Amino acid sequence: MLKIETQGSWHEMGRQIGEEFRDWFAPVTEHFASWLVADLDRFRPAIEEVRSLLLKYVPEIAEETGGMAEAVDADPDLMLGLRFFNELRERIAPGCSGHKDSRTDAPTRFAGRLGIARVAS
Repeated sequence: MLKIETQGSWHEMGRQIGEEFRDWFAPVTEHFASWLVADLDRFRPAIEEVRSLLLKYVPEIAEETGGMAEAVDADPDLMLGLRFFNELRERIAPGCSGHKDSRTDAPTRFAGRLGIARVAS
């Protein structure tokens, strides 16, 4: 397992993460999400939904993701889509559920994932 230590604002920590993994960005993106790169415009509405939820519930993750995108010179929508690519595929798939979690008012399939993000100490 790789481990890096970061410091500063969430945006600055995102930049540090992006800089550390800059050389891996293109190969990992191609391997895991070539479908997203090839059709990013189709996914932008779903990415905006995810961004809105992040800004409402965990804005730090949105800031960190922006720093990561900046460090690797990527479209911020692409970087956010990469971090939540399973969520995007569920949102774009026909017939996907729109049920909400009453505790957070977030779609249930997303609400449970909010807790897997980084925890600031």
